[in-house]
Amino acid sequence: MKKILILPLTLTLAAASLTSSVLAAASTPQTVTLSILHAVKDDAGKITWVAVDKALPGEVLMQRVVITPTSDIRAGKLNIPVPKNTTYLGGLKLSDGASATYSLDTKTFSKQPMITVTENGKSVSKPAPINLYRNVQIDLPDLKAGSVTELSFNIAVD
Repeated sequence: MKKILILPLTLTLAAASLTSSVLAAASTPQTVTLSILHAVKDDAGKITWVAVDKALPGEVLMQRVVITPTSDIRAGKLNIPVPKNTTYLGGLKLSDGASATYSLDTKTFSKQPMITVTENGKSVSKPAPINLYRNVQIDLPDLKAGSVTELSFNIAVD
């Protein structure tokens, strides 16, 4: 029997924990959309990304955040959790001027998180494989009112 992951709950949890110093500091409410999408290919081979509410284990999805400021906002950080029951796959796409760091524990961030492994009886630090990433923190530039900033990365359903 195949296990089906129902995503609305996961999406709700991810949206609830989406945090941002950028948005918190804004003087007026801002529009932020967090969505989980999957690729649909038509007969001509054109791929369209559409919202998904169910997914099977192993299915590759895109997690996308779209920010449309209603007023100018200053540079800051946006934390995007990797949803529960999914694995980060990479493929990060950022708007101009944005950069990213990653976290294994959702508390400490680095451009290249490290793990400690034992080799020949000695503890050695090595770059963590990306499938261990649990949070992506985006450093956003100043955003102008009415602009559209889109960020996305790929995840797989566990």
